[in-house]
Order: sequence, then C-alpha cells, then structure tokens
Amino acid sequence: MRPTQSYQDLAEQQLVSHTTMNQDVSSTTGVRRALTLGLAAFFAVLGLVESASAQPEEIRRRMEEIRRRRQQQRQEQQPQEEEPEETEVSSWVAIQGGNVHRGDGSVLRNATVLIADDKIHAVGLDVEIPEDATIVDASGKVVSPGFCILVASGMGVGGGQTPLDGANPFDPMMKLGLAAGITSFMWTQGEGRNTPGGKSALVKLTYGELENMVAVEDPIVSMRVPLNPQDMRKFRQLVEKADEYLEKKRTATGDEAKNLKAPNGAEDLIAVMKGEKRLWLKGPGGFGGFFGGGGGQSYGNEAVRQGLEIAQLIGSGVVFDRPTTGWVLADEIAATGSMV
Repeated sequence: MRPTQSYQDLAEQQLVSHTTMNQDVSSTTGVRRALTLGLAAFFAVLGLVESASAQPEEIRRRMEEIRRRRQQQRQEQQPQEEEPEETEVSSWVAIQGGNVHRGDGSVLRNATVLIADDKIHAVGLDVEIPEDATIVDASGKVVSPGFCILVASGMGVGGGQTPLDGANPFDPMMKLGLAAGITSFMWTQGEGRNTPGGKSALVKLTYGELENMVAVEDPIVSMRVPLNPQDMRKFRQLVEKADEYLEKKRTATGDEAKNLKAPNGAEDLIAVMKGEKRLWLKGPGGFGGFFGGGGGQSYGNEAVRQGLEIAQLIGSGVVFDRPTTGWVLADEIAATGSMV
C-alpha cells in the first residue's frame, strides 16, 4: 500500500472530527480537501524519507563484492603499463602572489602556481622557481583551476561522429568560454537507449590549436531511464552474458582466448563493467546542455531506483543526469558509488 493512502485517511478522519455540524457544507468540503491534500503530501514525503535509506549498508556490501570480482578480471586482462619517460621542459611560468583556490575547498594566500609547458607542476607557498621562468604577478587576484563543463556543445567542435569533424579552433565561442574560466567540456554525440551507447570526448578550449583539442576520447556512454519491464529484463540478461564473457576471458588461454567474442551489442556495456567508461543515466529528453547544448528532461524516484539497480548489476557507480528527487535517495546513491 502506498504511504499516501493511509496518511490521507488519517488526515480525513482528523478533519471530520474537528468539523462542527453548523458550518456551511461547501465551505467545509473545500477546507477539508485542501488540508487533506496538504497533510497527505507532507506525510508522503516523510514516508519516502524513512523508507529511502532502509538498506544502504546491504547495497555497499553487494557493490564491494562485485567490485572485487571486476578488479580481479581487470588485473588479469590488462597489460602492465610502462612508466612514462621524463621529458625536458621547454618553458616555465610562475604565477605568484595570488589567492590560489586548489579545487578541494582550500585556499592558499599569496601562493605560487608553477607551470611546466602546458601542465601544472607545483602549487604551494614555498615553490622553487627556475631561473628562466616567466613571472606573472597575481597579487590581489584569485587563481583557480579551469572550469570543466560536464555537458556542452559548440565552442569549436561540430556535430559529426567525432568532435574534430568540422572543428574550428578559431570559434569566437571558445574565447567566450575561456573568458568565463572554462577550459574544457564534455562533448557528446548520439546516445544509448535501452543499453549503453553514444560517443563522447573531453574537449579542451585550445584556441587556435587543433591538434590537442581532444584530451580524452569516449570517457562516458549513456542510456535512458526508466526502462519498461521488458527492456529491463533484456538488460539484466545482457549483463549476465557480459559477466560470463568477462569471466571466460579471465581464465581462457591460447586460441580459446583469441576466439572469444563479446556478446552482440554489449561492447560499451563491457567497457563500463571493466571500468574503462562511465555510464550516465538520462531522462526522456537526453542530456541537459550549456552554451547551446540539448535540453534533457528530469526524472523522479522510479527512474532513480531503477538506476541504482543498474549500478548494482554492473558493479559500478553511475551518473544521474538531473534526477528531480535524488535527495530522497541520497544514501542509496552514495552506497553504490553513484553521483548526481
């Protein structure tokens, strides 16, 4: 039974008991209905809050078990990475004297940011500055990391199959973004429907330079929620097939390993399960946007609960794109390692 039904009956009984017989019937009915709806809505929210965090510890336990299995699969499948070779720095830039916001909530007063070529080398109060460094005086100013817009379009990239299709590194919108402190954004093209899919890239606003515009290719894939019961059942089956494939891949050797093929339509799902990509869950309208991005629709608890089940199935936290009432399920979202 839904909580709103019992609370509404209770509110109705209380109001009837306090209504005198000599009041106007139409007036009493209007007041009773208004107060009943108000009380019902209030108690319904309380009921949701009480039931929302019923089993976060159990969710955490299940997620941890799945993560351990996924980690074991990844360790035996991925080759060991070689340590990158040290390269000689061609130019140093030291930004001195500003109030440096580190990006974690802390602020360093009168600090120094040392940049080696195009990357931050050091941040602190006693940074050793090379003799040939270019000095930028930021006294009395604020220095912060560049802003990364999670979902956007335009700003130098086109609408092709890759962000560089039709790219224009001299787009005036890039200058507008840089002026606002934006240094990168997430480009998306296409989307998954009932299973993960779509293209994505982390794009840097490198005005006048095409070569280094794409920092990371395909870091995320997406799918829509809520799924109808039939599509959700198919998704569970696809996860089972993908899990079986990963387990066989972990134990197979020789020709058996070479001949193993991923289940049809599960390539992006497997990448998510292996931790190579992150899954975003969207409402019916797709992604929300910035600087010309699309307008997605928000969604409620039904879709969020289904998203939490998806996170537990794949053993990895998901990203909820604008859930209307995500605050009600905050503990469960945190328990799965998901975010909003």
